[in-house]
Amino acid sequence: MVPAWRKAGYGAAEAGITAAETMLQLYLLKFYTDTVGLRSDLVGLAVGIGIAYDAFADPYFGAVSDRTQTAMGRRRPFILIGAPLLAAALFLIFNPPLMESTLWKFIYLAGLYILLNTAMTIVSVPHISLGAEMVFDRNERTSVYAYRLLFANVGLLAGSVLPGIFQRMAKPEMMAAAVIGIMLLLTGPAAVLATKGLDRGESASA
Repeated sequence: MVPAWRKAGYGAAEAGITAAETMLQLYLLKFYTDTVGLRSDLVGLAVGIGIAYDAFADPYFGAVSDRTQTAMGRRRPFILIGAPLLAAALFLIFNPPLMESTLWKFIYLAGLYILLNTAMTIVSVPHISLGAEMVFDRNERTSVYAYRLLFANVGLLAGSVLPGIFQRMAKPEMMAAAVIGIMLLLTGPAAVLATKGLDRGESASA
């Protein structure tokens, strides 16, 4: 059996991932139309480009992690790399530089959204796969995913309310993104440490 602390450590990464995803879904459009001043149709186009890219990125990175062999296993290295990359991309997308040109605003959003989707894929696809490979007993696997769902709810709450909590500050979205970034920087490595020895293909010396 996998100890509860290992399951919790694995599931904790989902809090940051879900918080980032929730904040994007709820606040990105309003932020770029009301604060940055980009037309809503251009925001939609930039996001659409990122989503179209993501449709190819997800299966690609899944296949890459399937074939990866390292001393840390084939999933954990991607979580370790992806979590800080996602934290940085989230902060940057909600903290754009001052730009007068509509074209540059569009390019910035489209580029950062692609980077953010890349980071999201790097961390989330291997994280989901790792949960399925940690244990093979049906009941134990259900327990692993119950912890993941628990922390997903924590992330959903954080991504929904943090911008409102910072509303009276000058840059509430930036502050919320920074807090979620800290969550990712803490929970990503926590998941990597908690699942040591449980990543298929991991070296016994790791």
